[in-house]
Amino acid sequence: MTLFTLPSASPKQTLVQDFGLGKISITYSRPSLRGRTVFGENSLLAPLNLMWRTGADACTLITFSDYVSIHNIAIEPGTYSLFSIPGATNWELILNKGDKSIGAYNKEEDLIRFSVPVTHSETPTETFTINLQHISYESCSIQLAWAHVVISFTINTDIVERLKSSYEAQLASENKPHFPAANFYHLLGNDNARALDNVEKALATNPEAYYMHYLKSLIEASIGNKEAAVESAHKTLVTAIAANSNDYKRLAENMLLKLS
Repeated sequence: MTLFTLPSASPKQTLVQDFGLGKISITYSRPSLRGRTVFGENSLLAPLNLMWRTGADACTLITFSDYVSIHNIAIEPGTYSLFSIPGATNWELILNKGDKSIGAYNKEEDLIRFSVPVTHSETPTETFTINLQHISYESCSIQLAWAHVVISFTINTDIVERLKSSYEAQLASENKPHFPAANFYHLLGNDNARALDNVEKALATNPEAYYMHYLKSLIEASIGNKEAAVESAHKTLVTAIAANSNDYKRLAENMLLKLS
């Protein structure tokens, strides 16, 4: 006979998101409203102006595998507890270095405290939810939503100089990553001349690479060389069709339309 354990009323969830040169992991337990009140003066769940574990059961944990910053405060890689003090118009959020198991709070272990404004959603969230949104190369937002309340805060990371040093070292080696370097210099390195030089060297060894022709077209358009960009977009179209890549066929057609 199989013995089952009653599922938790606030099931645990773990989110793992690639970000910058590392990852952000969030583990938390998700309480549901079930007709109860929350974020009120005398609410049953998470009343205003009182410390909250920002979830149920054990501490909500955020792990950064690489260096990040919040409100211009540097955060070293590690695992931190997320506490909060909900307010009517603003929440105070706290990253704490202390006990990460039972939800105990020790102010002396605070790493950072910061205030974020409250926004409201017309559609209520029944089960407390943490999401990662607006993800770019060097920033993302962590959003908390429950009932009609939504708050979010931004995580930043600095990766450009580290990537630049890495690519410059690799380009000086025997195995030169010309195409990845071209992507970097175009997207983040602010050096389209080097991007163009590297993508041309990459194409010299792989002339049927439709994705390389497409990057070359983007770079040429960025530096104002429309004629060359159109030619590269045509090459993208021809090589994409030959390779049965419908995605790049559409990208090339859209690029040609923009350049027309």
